[in-house]
Amino acid sequence: MNEKAPSSPWAQGSLASFSPLELLERLAELKFTGRLSLVNAEPPHRVVTLHLEEGEPVLTVGSGIPRDLPPDEDGYRSRQVLLEALCWNSGRFDIVEGPPGSVVDSHREALGDIRGIIRAAEDRLQVWERYTFQLPDTWDRVIVKNGNPSEPPTNVVEAAILSAAETGSFSLAEIAHRAFIDEHILLRAAVDLSRNKYLRLTLSEEDGSNLKTELEQAVVQVLSALDTAESHTLKITILSWDSATSFRAVDTLLGRARTPPENIEQMPKYQVISEELELGHQYEIEVLAFRSDMFDPDFCAPLIQDSHLFLLFTDLDSGHSEMDERPLVERINTLRGMYCEASVAGRITIGGSAVTDPGCDVLLPELGRYFNWNEIQKNDFLPSLLNEVAKRLG
Repeated sequence: MNEKAPSSPWAQGSLASFSPLELLERLAELKFTGRLSLVNAEPPHRVVTLHLEEGEPVLTVGSGIPRDLPPDEDGYRSRQVLLEALCWNSGRFDIVEGPPGSVVDSHREALGDIRGIIRAAEDRLQVWERYTFQLPDTWDRVIVKNGNPSEPPTNVVEAAILSAAETGSFSLAEIAHRAFIDEHILLRAAVDLSRNKYLRLTLSEEDGSNLKTELEQAVVQVLSALDTAESHTLKITILSWDSATSFRAVDTLLGRARTPPENIEQMPKYQVISEELELGHQYEIEVLAFRSDMFDPDFCAPLIQDSHLFLLFTDLDSGHSEMDERPLVERINTLRGMYCEASVAGRITIGGSAVTDPGCDVLLPELGRYFNWNEIQKNDFLPSLLNEVAKRLG
C-alpha cells in the first residue's frame, strides 16, 4: 500500500459497485488505519463513519447516535447503526487514510472484532430480507403480547422476548436494547415464536380516548426516551448561521414552505424566532430558533434551559461550510452542560454538496443530509425526524 499523508483520500465510489461488506473485508485484510464513511442513497442520505485501527473497528459516528447522553453501553447503539449501514446497497462510500487521533482515543467503543461484525452484518442482511415483511408494521413500532407458550424458552433471546410479552408494553426495538441483543437476532427469534403461537406481534392499542396523531406519537416517544414522559411539551432549539436558514428550518418543522423575506438578515425580528404548535388536547411543540450571532450563552441560557432537542441546520448553498460552525457546536454543548435537563442534539445539512462530504462529527451527530429544502418541506418530515431521534435514543 502506498504511503500517504495523514487524512489523505484513499478511495471513493458507489455502493452499487462495491458493497460495504466487501469494502470492510478488504480493509480488514490490509489492516487499514483510517475511516470508512457510508452515505445511503435515499433521503435523509444518512451517513455512518467507521474508524478503523490496524483493521479493527474502534468507533462509529453519524446517523444521530446520541453520544452525549448516558454512555453507549458497550457500544450497543453504535453497533446496531453500523450493522444496518453495512447492509446498504445504494449510495456512496469514502475511505480516508490516517491515524485515529484524539477523538477516537476519547470515544473508543466495544464494537466487537472485525470478523464478528462482518458475520453479524451478513446475517442481518439475510434476516431483514426474510423476516421484516412478516411484521404488522415497521420494526420499531411492533410490540409483543402473550400468546400460548407451551414450552419454556430455549435460550436467553427467547427468555427476554417472552418476559417482555407478559407486560405487552415493549416494542421489539426496546427489548433488543434492554437486553443488548443484536436487532436481527431478536427479530428472527420473535417471528419464530410468533409463528409457533408462543406470542403475538401487534401494534400498540389505541382507542377513541387515547387516539394520537403520528406527530403526537413521535413526540411521546422522544419525551419517553429522554425520561421526561411527564412533560407534555417538546421544546426544540434551532441554531443556524443566518436568519434565512433559521426561517426555512422553522417552516420545515411546522409543515410550511415559505420563501424568506428578501432583506431578512437586516430584520431584527427574525434573529430569534419563536413559535408553538398545538397537537390535539394534550401535547404541543415549542420551537425557538437563533441566528448564530444571537446564540450567546449569557443571553440564551434562561430561554433554553429546559430544551429537549437542539438542531443545527446548515445550508451549504448559503456559502457557509460545516467547519465554520464548530464554535456553534461548542456553544450548544456548553449551554447543555449548564443544566441537568435531559436533551439531545444533532446536525441537519442541506445543499447540493451535502452528500459529498460525509464528515465524522462526534460532538454533534448527523440526523440527515439533503440535496435541497424541497426534500424536507413535507408534512412527514418532523414525525420522521423525531422517530429517528427516538430510535437512536433506544
